Amino acid sequence: MIHPASTLYVQASREETEAAGVYEDTIRVSVGIEDAEDLIDDFTQAIQNNPIST
Repeated sequence: MIHPASTLYVQASREETEAAGVYEDTIRVSVGIEDAEDLIDDFTQAIQNNPIST
């Protein structure tokens, strides 16, 4: 998982970043062959246990 706005697009202008569909709240997730339900459960648990989301 990465935050493209502060990694891949750190040198890009705001206009270039937004033209690429990248915003401050965008995260990029790369997954392999995991079961979709397992991924959903993992993300649900992570979001629910995040103190920022409560």
